[in-house]
Amino acid sequence: MSGGRRRALALGLALAAVAAGCSSGGNGDKTATAAARATPAAPSPTAIAPTPFDPTATPLKVDDFALDAYTIEIPDGWQAETFPSPGGFGRRYTAFESGARTAQVSVRCQRGATIESLSQQDQGLVDGIGGTYGIGGMTDVTAGGLSGKQTRYELALGGQTQQTRALYLQGATCAWQILLQAYGLGTQERYAAVFDAILATFKPTAPAG
Repeated sequence: MSGGRRRALALGLALAAVAAGCSSGGNGDKTATAAARATPAAPSPTAIAPTPFDPTATPLKVDDFALDAYTIEIPDGWQAETFPSPGGFGRRYTAFESGARTAQVSVRCQRGATIESLSQQDQGLVDGIGGTYGIGGMTDVTAGGLSGKQTRYELALGGQTQQTRALYLQGATCAWQILLQAYGLGTQERYAAVFDAILATFKPTAPAG
């Protein structure tokens, strides 16, 4: 074999080797890409939902500053404050969850008032700000040894839905208004048992009753 033919044969073999290497590399890339596509993504870690706050787990304690007009027990940790009421007095108790108000109980005694006048005042206020008063109508109720009426109303307040169970009781010297209020849809149901427990401890003291 002449020197020219040997060089031509060597060049041909070299080109064939390069072509084979390129072909092999291309298939390898395609195989790796296909494998990557076929491998499922790792699942995202599942977030653990916080344990819902249980309002019924908080023990009740006597409010020692109930204006000597009534006795009541309120869940420990609720914030209490006295508020002015024309011709009478009032006190409210508020529960907070993560800094947000979630429930409130207000007790008010107004001298010279009646069940009808108190309910009419509330209806005027609720209707005036676009709420719905009288949900379920007026029904009979007894609390603290006093007879009266109760109803429910809803209104939008600060971007939340306020749901209220309102009781009106007739005492010897004044009419009582007790508001059991929850803030946010579904909160009234969560606090229903707590409201019932609080209401069961309410009792006017003479002569306010």
